[in-house]
Amino acid sequence: MVVARGRPDKMLTAIATQMEASSILVGRTVEKRLSELILGSTLDRLLAICELPLMVYPL
Repeated sequence: MVVARGRPDKMLTAIATQMEASSILVGRTVEKRLSELILGSTLDRLLAICELPLMVYPL
């Protein structure tokens, strides 16, 4: 288990790199607003900076 503080997108990529992960799996809750159904702001930023394969799992 890893506990980190900071922007989630940057922390996820930093921790994944540190752990030499081969991919990142992110859970995505279903929101009521259409804009949030597609992608949230954290996920938008993560998609932009992540160099590893990124899988999004709807919760």
